[in-house]
Amino acid sequence: MLNLKQPLSLVTCASNYLIESVQFWNSCQFDVQSLTSLQEYLLLIPNNLFDQWAEKLLLSLSRTQRKSDAHFLVFSTALTRLNIDDFPTLPVNVTVLCDYFRFATNLKYLRCQYAPFFWSPSDLFIFQNSIVCFKNLQKLTLCNIDLMESPSFLETVGKQITSLKELDISYGKIPSQSYGKICENFLHLEVLRMKQHSEEFRTITYKHVMQLLTCLLRLKILDDDTTIWSCILPAFTQLSKEMYSDLCASIHHLTIYQCSEVNVKFTKKVLSVCLDSRIFKESSRTDIADVNTWLFNSFPALQSIDLRLENVRFSAIERFFQTKNVGWKIHSIFLSKIPLNFTNFQMIGKYASNLKRFEIINQLTLNAMMDDQYIAPDVNGRLTEPYFGHLIHLSFTGAWEENITCLLLNHCLLLQELILKPTTISGTFLKHNPLRYLRRLIFDTSHLIWNSSDLEMYFLQRVLQSTSSLREIGLKSRPSEEWDCLLQQLKIANCDLHIFRSTI
Repeated sequence: MLNLKQPLSLVTCASNYLIESVQFWNSCQFDVQSLTSLQEYLLLIPNNLFDQWAEKLLLSLSRTQRKSDAHFLVFSTALTRLNIDDFPTLPVNVTVLCDYFRFATNLKYLRCQYAPFFWSPSDLFIFQNSIVCFKNLQKLTLCNIDLMESPSFLETVGKQITSLKELDISYGKIPSQSYGKICENFLHLEVLRMKQHSEEFRTITYKHVMQLLTCLLRLKILDDDTTIWSCILPAFTQLSKEMYSDLCASIHHLTIYQCSEVNVKFTKKVLSVCLDSRIFKESSRTDIADVNTWLFNSFPALQSIDLRLENVRFSAIERFFQTKNVGWKIHSIFLSKIPLNFTNFQMIGKYASNLKRFEIINQLTLNAMMDDQYIAPDVNGRLTEPYFGHLIHLSFTGAWEENITCLLLNHCLLLQELILKPTTISGTFLKHNPLRYLRRLIFDTSHLIWNSSDLEMYFLQRVLQSTSSLREIGLKSRPSEEWDCLLQQLKIANCDLHIFRSTI
C-alpha cells in the first residue's frame, strides 16, 4: 500500500477528531447549557489555530448538510477570521447569526460574498446594529447587497468601526448618494472595492471618484472595474485639467482602458497597472511603442504590469513584449479567445521572465501552424530553455498538447495553484517537476476527449504521490455514483481524501 505524501500532524489529527466528535454528538440541536460548556472547552484551542479549526468545522458541516447548531461553535474571542459563505447551505436565521457576533469581539476579517441567504433590508438593519461588537474589524466584504432601501447602512458601519481599513461592496446595488457617505464616514480606508459585473448596475461616475480621491487620503486601492470601464484614470485626468493642488489619495494600482494625459503628481505612487484589451485593439491607430512611452512617463514608480486581453491579435501583444523595459515587469497575463501555438507560448516565456500568474481560456482547437515544429527535450527530458520559472498560478482551458505541457510545467517549481480544463491530460511533467509547493488543484474533465475514470484516477493519484504541500483538490461536480466510485478508488490507493473538495 502506498504511503501518504501529506502526513497529518498531531495537532491536525486532534483538530479533525474534535470536528468528528462534535458532528457525532450533535445529532440533534444543542441545549443552551451544552452549547455554552462546549464553547468554553473549545477556548483551549490555541488562538493561532482557532481560525483554521473553525474553517474546517464549517466546511465539514457544509458537506454533511445536517441541520445543526454546531456551526455557531466557531464564535469566540479567539476567532479573528470569519467567512459566512462557509456556513452550511441551510436556512440561516440572520437574527441568531448576528446575536452570536457578540462573542467574536476580536474579529478582524469578515467576509460574505456568496452567503446561503439573501440580505434583505431588515437583515442589513439587524447587521448594522450588531456590528458595534466588531471594534477591531479591519476588513469587511459584503458583496451582492442591495443598499437602495438601506440608506443608513454605510453611515452606521463607518461611524461604528473606526478601525476598518478595507471595504468591499462589489456587485451590489449602490445608490449614487452612498459615495458621499463613504467620503464622510470611512476616512481611514486604505482599500475600497466597488466592482460591478456590467455597466447596467454602475452608478459611480468620474466625479464621484474625484470626490473619493480627494476625501479618503489614505486610499491605496480603489477598484471600480466593470471589465468595460474604470473611472479612476479619467478622474485623475480631470483633476489634472482643473489643476487641483490640494492633497489627493496615492493610488497604487490602476486598471487602464484608454491612454489619457495625466499629471504625474497624481500617479507617481502607482506601482502596478492592468492593461485592458482596448489598448491593444487600437494598436492599428496607435503605435505600441507610444503606449510604452506613455506608460512609463505617466507612472514613474511602475513595478508590475498585468495584461487582461480578449480577442486580440497576438502580433500586437508580441510588439508590446518586445518594447524596452516591459517584459520583466509583466507579472500577470490573462488571455482569452486568442489562437495560440507553441511558438507563442515560447515567446511569452522568453520575454515575461518574471511572470507569476498565467491564465488561458482558449476552447478552440490549438492553432497548429505548418512551421510549428516539435521541440524535442534534451537528454534529461527537459526543454532547453527554462521558461516560467517564477510561475505560482497557472489556469489552462483548451487544447493541452505534450509540448505545451512540458513548456509550461517542467520548470515552474514554485507553482502553488493549478487549474486545468484540458482536452487531454498526462502526468509526464511530474517526472521533472514534483509540484512540491502545489497547494491547490482544480481539475475539470468537461473538455477531456476521453471518458475513462481510470485515467482520471491515475492522474490524481500521480499528483498526490508527487506533491507534498497539497491542501485542496476541487473536482468537477458529477453524479453521486460516479463520485463515490472515484473516491473509493483513491481511498484504496491510500490517497489523502481530507483535501478533496467538490468546488466546481
